Amino acid sequence: MILMGLPAGNGGPDQRSFPFPVSNIEAYNFYGLIISQDQLLDYILIILVLMFILFLFFRYTKLGIAMRRLTESTGRSCHGNPY
Repeated sequence: MILMGLPAGNGGPDQRSFPFPVSNIEAYNFYGLIISQDQLLDYILIILVLMFILFLFFRYTKLGIAMRRLTESTGRSCHGNPY
């Protein structure tokens, strides 16, 4: 019980809000979604890495090459007839 009362005794049960961002980093508002400049750069970097991994997958693995061949083939394989 004493441990549960410590936070309330420190500043009370009232919630405090801090202005966003706390530092000098610029933030962008996308339809109510607030993203800081650092987060935006991180997201762009993650997207580029994932795109590169997908490129390598479709370019150099047997499964990726087979999937590309299937999409480039004529309409025969689309109808269930493999011959």
